[in-house]
Amino acid sequence: MAAIRARVGPLMRAYNFAHGDWCHLGLADLLDAATADWIPAHLRIPPAERAAFHTWAMRIADGGDSRTGP
Repeated sequence: MAAIRARVGPLMRAYNFAHGDWCHLGLADLLDAATADWIPAHLRIPPAERAAFHTWAMRIADGGDSRTGP
């Protein structure tokens, strides 16, 4: 769990800064944040890494093993 939070925490904090939804942020929000052009560039997932990131996120959402990151 700590590895997942370390990977997506900064990205989701930037995303949530604009949305202010402290009740629920889900997979759709994560995938939106990963590609949103208004998220600072250093936090966005680079285009070349997006397919692997999407696969990783989907595997976690499906309850799979998250220890192997993109």
